Amino acid sequence: MDAMERRCQIIEILCDAKMRIKMRDLASRFNVSIRTIRTDVDVLSLTYPIQTTRGRYNGGIGFIDGYRPKNARLTPTQRDFLYRIMRKVSKSDQEIVQSILHDFALTQ
Repeated sequence: MDAMERRCQIIEILCDAKMRIKMRDLASRFNVSIRTIRTDVDVLSLTYPIQTTRGRYNGGIGFIDGYRPKNARLTPTQRDFLYRIMRKVSKSDQEIVQSILHDFALTQ
């Protein structure tokens, strides 16, 4: 699994979560280091309203209170296609593709 797939799955997990998710739990689930999960969260927080909270018992990551992703979703094939073409288009077009992914890239 590459970083892009893992990040999409992290977003899916956050969408389904009723409470904050611990980074160590994500690291264990994806068999990566906590540092890798921190990097993923940093990257995802550039396009999603993700909040991290410190604390032994109530700490973790989740969406900012009140945020719910849109219900429209792309299929994995559509999402992968957009990521592939994003590498081949101009910077301004990359921003457009990124906005589409931001709004619709969660897989069903």
